[in-house]
Amino acid sequence: MPNFDQFAHRIANRLGISVNHKHQSQQQHQQPQGPAFQNEYMYPPPVLFDSQGTGVVSEREVILHANGGVYPRLCRLSDGSILLGFTRFEPNPANPKVQFRVLTVHRSIDNGATFQPHGIVDRCPRDCDNLYLLEVPSRDGVGRPKVLAAFRNHDLDPHGNHTRYRITVCESFNGGKDWKYLSQAAEKHTAPNGLWEPFMRIGRRGEVQMTFSQELSYIDQDTMLVTSQDQGRTWSPPRAVTGVGEQLRDGMTGIVRTTDRGREVSVMVFETTRHNRCFSVECVLSYDDGYTWGWRQVVYEPSPRGRHAGSPQIESFGDGSLAVVFMTDEDTPQRERAWPSSAKIKVVFAGPPVDGRIQWHQPANTVQSPNSFWPGIFKLDDRTLLTCEEY
Repeated sequence: MPNFDQFAHRIANRLGISVNHKHQSQQQHQQPQGPAFQNEYMYPPPVLFDSQGTGVVSEREVILHANGGVYPRLCRLSDGSILLGFTRFEPNPANPKVQFRVLTVHRSIDNGATFQPHGIVDRCPRDCDNLYLLEVPSRDGVGRPKVLAAFRNHDLDPHGNHTRYRITVCESFNGGKDWKYLSQAAEKHTAPNGLWEPFMRIGRRGEVQMTFSQELSYIDQDTMLVTSQDQGRTWSPPRAVTGVGEQLRDGMTGIVRTTDRGREVSVMVFETTRHNRCFSVECVLSYDDGYTWGWRQVVYEPSPRGRHAGSPQIESFGDGSLAVVFMTDEDTPQRERAWPSSAKIKVVFAGPPVDGRIQWHQPANTVQSPNSFWPGIFKLDDRTLLTCEEY
C-alpha cells in the first residue's frame, strides 16, 4: 500500500438546508415494502418523495498528520475528545520486503481542529491495517471508559505473501493511550482469500456489532457480521449479511442510524463490483438493528462506465438526512487513470429513507482533489460532518 504524504479534513455543513418531512408525517408505522429476498437488487426509482437532504462542502482544510499514513478513522469518546486512528509505515532493516506497520492513535481536545500523538495499538512486521476505534460500556468495576481497536492482522512469509488472516481486537482503559490484546473476532488459517476492513458499533441491546469483509475468491467477497456480549472479549460465529449468492466484491462497510417515517432504520454502505468488476457504491437497510438486511439499492454509480467509485463511509445529520463520502476516478483523464491512485474524494447527500428507498442527490460534490484516498466521515454536531482522507 502506498505511503501517502498527509491527512487532511474538510467540513460538510448543513447551511440553510431544509428537509421536507411531509411524507413522513403519514403512516408512521407502515412496514417498508422492499424486495422479497434479502439480496434482490433495486435500481434507483424515479423521485417518489420530497425529502431533500442537500449539503455544501466547506473550503476549510486542516492538515491533521503530515508524516505519512493510511486509512484514517475518527472516534468520539465520552469525555468529548476525538481519537484519530491510522496506519503509518517504518523501514524494517531485518527484511526490507516487509515494512513495520504502526497502528497509531492521535487525540484532539478541540473538537477536531488539531490532533496530537497519543498512543500506539501495535507495531509489527505483519500486514496490520484498517484500524477502527470504538468506545464501549466498561464493566471493570472502576468505571473507566474502555476503547476497542479492531484491525486486520495478517501473517506474512519472508517474501511478503499472506499465510494467515485475523481480525484482532485490543482494548484501552486510558482513552486510547495504552493498549493490550483482547481477542480475535475472526480467523482464517489458510491463504488465499482474506479478512478485511472491520467496522464496529454498539447495538441497541448493548452488544458490540462488527462487520468485516471476507473474500471467497478474487471476484467474490461478502460482508460478515459478528457480535460480542462481553465488550469484545468473545465473539459470535461470523454470518454473511450481504453478497450471499452473488459473485460481487462487497466491502468497506459503514453503518449509521436514521429513521424511515419515524421508525429507526440502519443504513449500511459498501463498495461492490456489479458493473464488469468496476467498483460502485450500494447500500442495504435494516429495521431490526442490524441483524437482517435488505432493500439493496444504488448509492452512486460513476460515469462513464468503466470508472470506479469505492471506499464509502456514511454519517447522518441531526435531522436524519445522510451523507456518503467515497473515492472515485470518474473525472480523471483516461491517459492518467490508475485506480485507486488517481482517485479524488466526493460526497453525495440524501434525505432519510422513505418506505425503504433513499433518493441520493446528484451530482456528487468534490471534497478533495486527486490524489486522495480511503476517506472517513465523522459527525461534529447535528449540522456539521467532518471528512478525513489521505493525499
